[in-house]
Amino acid sequence: MLNLILGTAGTGKSSYIMKKLLENAENGIKSMLIIPEQFSKTAEGEVYSMLEKSQLGLVEVFSFTSLLRDVISEDGQIMPLLLDDAGKAVIARKSMQSVQKHLSVYDRQLQNVKFYFELAKVFEDFKRNGIDSERLFSVAQNAPAINGKLKDISLIYSQYSADVKNSECDMEDMYINLSQTLPERYTDSTHIFIDGFESFTHGQYQILSRMMEKADNVYIALTAENYFDNSNGIHPLSYTATTAQRLMNLAKKVDVRIAPITKLETQHRFLNKTLADIDNFLLGKKISNQQAENVYVNVFSNHFF
Repeated sequence: MLNLILGTAGTGKSSYIMKKLLENAENGIKSMLIIPEQFSKTAEGEVYSMLEKSQLGLVEVFSFTSLLRDVISEDGQIMPLLLDDAGKAVIARKSMQSVQKHLSVYDRQLQNVKFYFELAKVFEDFKRNGIDSERLFSVAQNAPAINGKLKDISLIYSQYSADVKNSECDMEDMYINLSQTLPERYTDSTHIFIDGFESFTHGQYQILSRMMEKADNVYIALTAENYFDNSNGIHPLSYTATTAQRLMNLAKKVDVRIAPITKLETQHRFLNKTLADIDNFLLGKKISNQQAENVYVNVFSNHFF
């Protein structure tokens, strides 16, 4: 079952999850917490400090990357060295050279090293957003004949995708593979909690899809006021609202039930009412206090002062 926990910053989403983790541990229920890589060590210490010694084995804390590393090491393998920007640029160059005789526009960029770095960045954005080479190639073939750039890009991307996959060193490809092979021990009779994300890459969405199918419950906390965006993308939290909607669509796609959404509205972060009013103002809410107290705004001539 998918459980969404929505609320603006400071409404207690992380505290809600920590409370659920503790309740599960007290009741002997296995839990997994997944958070962004940069917060994993801090969260791990916080989680384990609130558990009794006998409960430590009931909770595991991962980032998506450390989960991948754990699964790989469980099979007796070593996590491969991932491609950096330079490595991806080298593969982009190799891919472009492989299809150069079919290029009509970008063949003149074959000696441009900077172009390979930019090309690799574009291709990584494609991969992170789930735009596969076959889909792009199909769009390019149906594009007007004058759109030679798109056709060139689709040819290079198709070759690049194959070359990167053969390298077995691309994170997105490894995420997709994990979504297909995640061992049942990580999901069976387990409640999975996701916190600290605004959105997910295509590969991470695939992992979440498998978790929704296999785990007892998946809880995902997002900084959003609602699960839909009716502001045409201009609201400060429209991005995460779109993420919430996509997660709900994903659950429906794999026939997973969606629990009533938990909305947290009480603000716990601001002791100063004026700061709370500023936060509400930035979120487009009406504020009662028009006179700021103990909050000062300074204007500087440049960003060095």
